Amino acid sequence: MIRRIFLVGMMGAGKSTVGRRVAEALGWDFLDTDAMVAESVGMSIPEIFSRKGEAFFREAEKVAIAKAGEREHAVVATGGGAVLAGENWRVMEAEGSLSVYLEASVSTLTRQVAGSGERPLLSGGPGKLADILRARRAFYQRANHTIRVDGRTPGEVAAMVIWLLEPDFSEAEAGFFVGRGASRSLPDILRERGYRRSFLVTDKRVWTAFGQGIAGGLKSLGPLAVHILPGGETSKTLAEAQRAWRGLKTARADRGTPVVGLGGGAVGDLAGFVASTYMRGLPLFQVPTTLLAMVDSSLGGKNALNIGRVKNLVGTFYFPECVLADTVFVISLDRESFAEGLAEAIKTAIVASPKLWELLRTRKEAIVRRELSFIGEVVSLAGRAKLAIVGEDPYDRGKRHILNFGHTVGHALEITAGLSHGSAISIGMVAEARMGVRMGITPGSLVDELRELLSENGLSTEVPEGFDPKKASALVFHDKKMASGRLLMPVLKGAGLAELVEVEPERVFSS
Repeated sequence: MIRRIFLVGMMGAGKSTVGRRVAEALGWDFLDTDAMVAESVGMSIPEIFSRKGEAFFREAEKVAIAKAGEREHAVVATGGGAVLAGENWRVMEAEGSLSVYLEASVSTLTRQVAGSGERPLLSGGPGKLADILRARRAFYQRANHTIRVDGRTPGEVAAMVIWLLEPDFSEAEAGFFVGRGASRSLPDILRERGYRRSFLVTDKRVWTAFGQGIAGGLKSLGPLAVHILPGGETSKTLAEAQRAWRGLKTARADRGTPVVGLGGGAVGDLAGFVASTYMRGLPLFQVPTTLLAMVDSSLGGKNALNIGRVKNLVGTFYFPECVLADTVFVISLDRESFAEGLAEAIKTAIVASPKLWELLRTRKEAIVRRELSFIGEVVSLAGRAKLAIVGEDPYDRGKRHILNFGHTVGHALEITAGLSHGSAISIGMVAEARMGVRMGITPGSLVDELRELLSENGLSTEVPEGFDPKKASALVFHDKKMASGRLLMPVLKGAGLAELVEVEPERVFSS
């Protein structure tokens, strides 16, 4: 079992940044051998080189790496030249240790270290960098694994490092797998179900960051066709669906060819729609890569396309055979995307899962650190709550409407105020909870708790200035919860408990 990870590579490859991300996600300690040397000597690294010389630094570095090798559950960022000493490799290759080379091009390294006064060996500029890399490359390649960092964010690289560890996931519900490395089991799951080929749908960003690794596993199963979408809502069009259908035809797909959706909600929508319509239905497997898709869109069986500027106007109900929520993907998300997913998790918690509500309110530091064990709990609890409701109302004709808490106001804000989905739904939840207070159903203290939780996680809670309630009110009449002139809205009765209440549409934005 791996108990420590050593990151090696040139200065500027991102070892410290990536190392901290990995350590936070795993709940491990982070060590930087340069920082350890500086602390032990009482000087900065440039001072050590200037006053005591490189040889002295290298000996101190050996001591630091030896100490790091004694630690359990630690991620260690080593200095660029640490690989030159055989003593250091004996530590990094010891039982329980994993070494990973973060490989970067000279251009990437030059850009990362530009203007840095903390790199004693770089006085010669880019030419010097290239010479050092050339001299050290063979030593770096001694590492157990190599990850190319060019074109990837630190979060994406951190995710790839974590995937090198043994997977740790479980089946939260039948066909719903959650946890670290769950996506790596996809070829085995397909093989167990008798499939020997696949059609992978993803987008440009996910393909660049992770797709080729997933594709490599699918190729071990048999013939693979890859269909790459542009990304975002532009992927959810009839033109893109037609392009995917043509791709399936070219690949000679039959009804035994599973469609695999690898990406966020837009990719999942397009993959689900295409799978549900080609040959009247192909097997569907969803591998969501965003927290929002893990806790919400990948589970509900809704698949839709946009027509013009109208979102989700044409679609199907078609449920995946399997959803693999690999929580490692969450490490790669930017702040806004993470917050959007968190907003949906909070929504599910407050309407349907008291346990999840309490978890989110009491484990705030784990949210900040994006600890994988915690994220796994959140996804499992949110997923179970949603699947239970969907199981009772698979075609969204009744009880399932409670999962739209915050969305009546939220969708109107998205359209009229141009807010992001996460911000709009967050504001919508607070606004609709306040409406419940005015109706005498929702406890006022619960609204305060909701506002606090949303605000602490960087989510908006108040309607922006300049908001036009008249324009928003007009949109309510197009809400899917409208039926025969009546609007059924979810109203909170307590933490984890909501009911549908008939509301006059005109009153939604009345105050």
